[in-house]
Amino acid sequence: PLARTDRYPFPPTAPRVRHPPVMENVQVGQTRNFAIIGHSGDGKTSLGEAILHRAGATAKLGHVDDGSSVLNYLPEERDGHHTASITSHVYAFDWHGHHLTLVDTPGDPNFAGDGEVAMQALDAVILVVDGVEGARSGTQRMLAAAREKGLPVLGFVNGLDREYADLDAAIASLKELDVKPVLLDMPMTDSCTKGVLDLLHGKLIAADGSESEIPDDLKDEYVLRREALVEAVAEGSDELLERYFENGTLTDEEVLEALAVGTQSGRILPVLAGSATGEVGIDSVLQEVTELLPSPEDRGAWEGVAVDDDSKTAVEPRADARLAAVIFKTVIDRYAGTLS
Repeated sequence: PLARTDRYPFPPTAPRVRHPPVMENVQVGQTRNFAIIGHSGDGKTSLGEAILHRAGATAKLGHVDDGSSVLNYLPEERDGHHTASITSHVYAFDWHGHHLTLVDTPGDPNFAGDGEVAMQALDAVILVVDGVEGARSGTQRMLAAAREKGLPVLGFVNGLDREYADLDAAIASLKELDVKPVLLDMPMTDSCTKGVLDLLHGKLIAADGSESEIPDDLKDEYVLRREALVEAVAEGSDELLERYFENGTLTDEEVLEALAVGTQSGRILPVLAGSATGEVGIDSVLQEVTELLPSPEDRGAWEGVAVDDDSKTAVEPRADARLAAVIFKTVIDRYAGTLS
């Protein structure tokens, strides 16, 4: 909410953007609050920019390198010497009947603690993994912080349009972090410029967001990858596993429900693939944020401390419940004053 131009002003150096109409009477179950985390330089801010542009929250795609990013708006992040985030940045927007709050966190180890603090106020994270380098030290640190806080994790292998990118190698590097990655989509081509093959919903999603049937030359690859996805999901439930052995498959509804349960319990880490700067695979990210990641309602009551007598109390995620707040960031702005 700090970055909404229709509510609070940007710092004077930040670009102004025109937003679509704000949703009214947002229900708790239709909200998603998540952080984007990972190693420095793996494309967290670029993914955030792509998400905002794809959702229609920004008029054009912002880039970190040329200073057009709406997330990296501080002068220190735009001076050409340090283009990485040095603090967490917040952006709220609407997409397909959902109200989403995105927090872009820094990956630099000198500032990573800022992101760890932000996670205390959120419900889930998107873990960005470099498609060339795979999981690195920053990946491991931020993943460990998210798991310590009990946050569900959605993975995104970024930069698959770059030379030497290797999706399978990146997923293998995640397995070394003691998680169970499950691939949900894959690039249509080795260069990852045309779009992705959606293994979960059985369709092609082009780079421009259009959808189509799976062509014959990709059906064999789809069947193999889809079977691996269904098997991984079925292993989480004896009932599902028995049904899978009996029928040889599961319905899309059963797979999606089991994926959501497995993701929110931390048993599996669903992985999407694409390119943030090329806006490939971003539609899938938005869809799975709403389908797999929990709302505050899904997470249930938080333990709070009453300000009047310091007593511990359970705070329900309801619009008519007592006001409860977790403050994770304070901004001092020359025009707006101090905002927490």
